Amino acid sequence: MNKSETAKVVAVLQGNYNNVTLTEDSVSAYHVSFAYYDYETVMRYLPVVMRQYPEFCPNVPLLLNAIDECLNPTGSTAEAWEAIASERKRCGTWHVPVFADPVVERVAKAIGWETICGTQLNDEGTLRAQVRDMYKTFAIRASIDRVMDAVEGGGVNIVQALRDGRRPESPA
Repeated sequence: MNKSETAKVVAVLQGNYNNVTLTEDSVSAYHVSFAYYDYETVMRYLPVVMRQYPEFCPNVPLLLNAIDECLNPTGSTAEAWEAIASERKRCGTWHVPVFADPVVERVAKAIGWETICGTQLNDEGTLRAQVRDMYKTFAIRASIDRVMDAVEGGGVNIVQALRDGRRPESPA
């Protein structure tokens, strides 16, 4: 992420939290911390993180940890169902659902948000089974993709990447 993109992230934080004054030094600190991430990823998960911390602006380590949790989901199928059911109740078909786990988001898109919201009570068991099966499949695929990304990075320590569950930086 370049410095102007980092400044945009800082501006979003400053605009959403009243008691926050972020200086040019803050932008520099965020820039160094977010160098590992791309701008689209940070902006995609920033609303999710801000929902986790509605009362105060999370500091850099909290932001990084929350974004990492979004990128490396460790949820269960029960948590996936709970997230979908919660968003269905919160926003229905009138609003766009927001999921912290990208695998859950992929499941919701695959099934179709209108289908999820329109499911009758007597068909809810079937929908829950679909969510369970798709979540398992998509979670495995996401794990494979992370491993392949690490392998394609070239010259990286694959074992460490697998242990950390993170995508290592590619050599320049």
